Amino acid sequence: MIDGFAMEPYPDGADIEIFERRNGTTEGANVVTPNEIRINGVGVLMPAGRAIVIDPIDFDHPAAIVTVTMYASRVRIHQHPENDVVTKDEPS
Repeated sequence: MIDGFAMEPYPDGADIEIFERRNGTTEGANVVTPNEIRINGVGVLMPAGRAIVIDPIDFDHPAAIVTVTMYASRVRIHQHPENDVVTKDEPS
């Protein structure tokens, strides 16, 4: 159970990449100023000035909690039959 939600079997967590794309310079290489984010390998557009929040890591949880504010081209909120299994290759 994670934050009150029963999670059996556990769904896969998203792969979050937060990085700084540089123009070949190494000046300031010890400080990373993120300017790109990818979720499951896909770049996403974020509003300027919005922070990416990474909660303190709890090693008893199966995943880290990351909060991202992003633009979406489409948002779908719908019901899905509980006994219907969706694979990663199928659209939900």
